Amino acid sequence: MKPITLSLLATMIALMMIQTANAQCSAKKGRCKKTDFWEVQAGAGLLPTFLKDKTQSLMPPVLLGTSYRLRTNISLGLQVGTSISEAQRTLPGETSPSLHRNHYTTVGLRAAAHTTTLNRWEVYGGMMAGYGISRVEIREIGQQKSPEPSEKYTKEKVYLSAFLGGRYAVTPKLGVFTELGMGVSVLTGGVSWRFQ
Repeated sequence: MKPITLSLLATMIALMMIQTANAQCSAKKGRCKKTDFWEVQAGAGLLPTFLKDKTQSLMPPVLLGTSYRLRTNISLGLQVGTSISEAQRTLPGETSPSLHRNHYTTVGLRAAAHTTTLNRWEVYGGMMAGYGISRVEIREIGQQKSPEPSEKYTKEKVYLSAFLGGRYAVTPKLGVFTELGMGVSVLTGGVSWRFQ
């Protein structure tokens, strides 16, 4: 699915969730979850972003995030993540492949819409404006343990992506979540904690 199509789909879902949540809050007369609280998340990538490149993961994708619930169904947050992977590549003009090690880091600002009436479950979706940086080290095959790579380069990019996730409240403060989207990982799972 193209990033633009995924972004439009997530935006439409988020708008529908906001409308549904507002109607359900009114019908339940104040039984919605409270606002004005912080939540922190820590997770690990289940499907790395560079999976299609047939990379080997040296350090699985990990992420940390925090968000602030502005309203019962709207939050703003910040998320950072990192991973290390490597793969064999043949550079243009070269005959033999070399080993490319990618130290990838991403930082993103997120806006999300949340459901409010699914008992212990909460479904959310939204958009993230992110900045990703890849620091790549190239080594000749057989020289992987060499202290110095034969070449280094850095690639940076700004991106806009959509995400869709779910959280299950184990206790009023502790939860587990899973999320689908771009960033440090395509599919992520982890734990969250609310400061209420």
